[in-house]
Amino acid sequence: MRSGRPADAVNPENSQKVNKIIKNERRIIIDEIISHLDISRESLHAILHEHLLVRKVAARWIPHKLSEEQMTIRVDWCKFKIRKFDHGRSKLLNTLITGDETWIYQYDPETKQQSSVWLFTDDDPPQFNSARASPLFVYQRSK
Repeated sequence: MRSGRPADAVNPENSQKVNKIIKNERRIIIDEIISHLDISRESLHAILHEHLLVRKVAARWIPHKLSEEQMTIRVDWCKFKIRKFDHGRSKLLNTLITGDETWIYQYDPETKQQSSVWLFTDDDPPQFNSARASPLFVYQRSK
């Protein structure tokens, strides 16, 4: 009898263990699963992709998805400006200075690897939006 890993690690028991591990920690990396179960990378690959049908995907950033508060602030600002300039009839409209805008985010975004999670076939892809980001909006004058 030889020591080491079992000859056939691709079995229902290991599949159930991998399933439980992934459901408990969606961001777990392959090396951690391998060391936890003491199975080969090839066996784990077969369990993940042929038996459990899971895949690792990165969360997608949706930059234009605003929070309710951000949308309300934008609508209130636009209504204020429409009233101020008398629905476009005011001569003050000609004195309005426009410029480019810059968004400066006050956080360190995750890398693609950090945001990767395991998905089962019936899961929706993960998403996060700018509402988590707390942007600082800065106007820059045009020259």
